[in-house]
Amino acid sequence: MFTNFKTNVCCSFCLQLAMCFILTEIYHLLFAKIIGGMAAEVPANLDGYLCIYPAYLNGKKTIAEGRRIPRSKACDNPTFTEIRDVCAAAGLKPVVENKLYPRELYRGDVTYRGRVRVQLRNTKDELINEQIPDKKALLLHLGAMIPKLKTRMQKSGASGDSGSSQSHGKKKSQKKRR
Repeated sequence: MFTNFKTNVCCSFCLQLAMCFILTEIYHLLFAKIIGGMAAEVPANLDGYLCIYPAYLNGKKTIAEGRRIPRSKACDNPTFTEIRDVCAAAGLKPVVENKLYPRELYRGDVTYRGRVRVQLRNTKDELINEQIPDKKALLLHLGAMIPKLKTRMQKSGASGDSGSSQSHGKKKSQKKRR
């Protein structure tokens, strides 16, 4: 009877461990599908590329949590796809990686996942975009351009219309009760 208990506990632990492993693999496959096609060719040597995590630009984070630009110039909850889109529009060469920022507390959340590697200089050590000479200028450019993306404008426009219609309907007359 006692040996059965041990084997049952061991088997249930092994099953839980196997399920955890399977779920992790499914998660990584789904993330690979999400970023599939975003970086068509990943260079073998990423030495000259800068690392940009979404936490660097997140206005909801403190400096201790990883924000690298002033809160007034940051945007709320940027994603790796938005960073990649702005970098590509600026003429830079972004590469998306399935990485997580080391200071991130919520490790299971997909919204915090992703790292973008950006090349500012070509092989001849010349700037690709003259307006973005260094990492600080790139971060400030990203903080200014991400809120102007069409995806951000559509989200804010839809929520702004519904909030304004509700506020007009809430006016009620106050009556004294006796």
